[in-house]
Amino acid sequence: MDFKDAAKKVQARKTKENFLVFTFGYDTKIILPHKDGVALIACMANAEQLYDPYGGKHYIGEMEKTKLHVGQMSQEEYERHKIAALLDISLDEVKQHQLQAT
Repeated sequence: MDFKDAAKKVQARKTKENFLVFTFGYDTKIILPHKDGVALIACMANAEQLYDPYGGKHYIGEMEKTKLHVGQMSQEEYERHKIAALLDISLDEVKQHQLQAT
């Protein structure tokens, strides 16, 4: 494949919507399409955090900055995760298959 062919292939490809990955605390992650993720962020503009420790004082206070992290995930990475789960293989194995297919 030369430069001209590569350029045509890239230009012909329709751009797909990315995803936003929300990490709550240290172990809970949710994935939303970008548009829905932006809506969630907007909804959280006035969010507060409920503190209800076991055997401790319960209260509502400001959200700790370490409790929520937002990152981006491409459509390609999203698809790799889905394929890996369906085939019960690692992400590295999916990437290897994709490299061999091209």
